[in-house]
Amino acid sequence: MKNNPRKLGATEPSEQSIVLCRSQASEDTRVQVIKDTLDESRTLLFMSVDIVNSTAFKESADQVGSGHIWLGLFEEFFRKFPLVLMGKVALCLDEKARVPEISLWRIAGDEMVFIAKPESDQQTLFLFQALHQTFTYYHEKLKKEHGLGLKACCWSADFPQRNISVRVPEIASRGDGIEEAYVEYLGPDVDLGFRIAKHVHGGEAIVSMKLAESLAKASDLRGISFRFAGSAVLKGVNLGTPYPLITANFTNAADDHSADSGRQYSVTSGSIGLSPQEVVEMAQQSEQHGGVSLVSASSPDG
Repeated sequence: MKNNPRKLGATEPSEQSIVLCRSQASEDTRVQVIKDTLDESRTLLFMSVDIVNSTAFKESADQVGSGHIWLGLFEEFFRKFPLVLMGKVALCLDEKARVPEISLWRIAGDEMVFIAKPESDQQTLFLFQALHQTFTYYHEKLKKEHGLGLKACCWSADFPQRNISVRVPEIASRGDGIEEAYVEYLGPDVDLGFRIAKHVHGGEAIVSMKLAESLAKASDLRGISFRFAGSAVLKGVNLGTPYPLITANFTNAADDHSADSGRQYSVTSGSIGLSPQEVVEMAQQSEQHGGVSLVSASSPDG
């Protein structure tokens, strides 16, 4: 199910887009390309959270005649998660920073995908930290109370260089009394996020290589840590070259912004710890050669 983006922040600036509209004189759908001289290049941050083990939970509840339990649980989760996320965003941002717009782009099954427009690498990290804190809280809550869990996937995409936005006025919803067209985002960077999402487990947050590089370049790292979890051949990505799988996490100290930027990185859970500098180097290597050398990431000491 695809939902019209629900704005949780400021108004999105104008953008070059393809608008699907229906001619008043005909029922045939036609495509109009609208170019706005005020358009500017921008990078959008996609943040996805998906409930783990939900299908088995629903079926089990239905078999014992307790279907109302999962109905209420899921309704509460989908209503409250965006509100908690916005609260975390306000706490994670610098006091002087303007809160960027965050939209709930789509709901597909048990997955929510949010979109934000960060203005810098630092703001990107703040937004990811807010998402990670919200995701971690609900993962632990769902796991403890219902045996469920959450997994997260975050990635970024440049517009309009490699990707496009498609406005579909005929698929619209009314929010705050204003009717808005549904916006679809298309392109290789958008597709990439849904590909790597299949390789993350409950309680983990996986990030694209491009996003990992942006996070690693932030001046205030907030105690973020990275792990190289291997590589995988992703359909339609890197021309068949294995794509590096990177997970990101925060220490508990990061929640109060007091993490030591000189912390050590080590091998955990079968994956390889990476320093921010190693992440940047890996991203640059991947961009230049279409892949990553596993040798360069094989040592936790860099």
